[in-house]
Amino acid sequence: MPMMQSPYDVQIISLTGHSPVFKKDVPTSIPDTPMLVEECLKRGVIMCPEQMPTAPIAAAPTEIVDNEVDAEREFLVALDGAIMKILIREDPADLKADLTPKVNKVVAEMSPDLRRPTATEISDAYRRLQENIDLAE
Repeated sequence: MPMMQSPYDVQIISLTGHSPVFKKDVPTSIPDTPMLVEECLKRGVIMCPEQMPTAPIAAAPTEIVDNEVDAEREFLVALDGAIMKILIREDPADLKADLTPKVNKVVAEMSPDLRRPTATEISDAYRRLQENIDLAE
């Protein structure tokens, strides 16, 4: 049974049929019911320090990394889409002397919420798209 404590006197009335009464800063044992624990946490009752789970703290950086990976994937998809639009349009004014898309033309095709791509990123994406087009033919 988990031990929890509240920073104030409170009784938590739960749909689980349990209604633990907490006195300010006094550790109280409650039934190990996820719904009851969640309700207590919502009301400001905390786990006793010796029972604080460590897994969620360790899992937090993974969540941040996942968000960064998703953002980078979204950026690369948008970059590829912008380059494809430019290539389909076939306007010589959109291309540099080496026939890669100009940075400002690619940026104009991308969402303003995304970061601005570098010339190297555009060049790499252009070459990658060219290789995939060659494979498709």
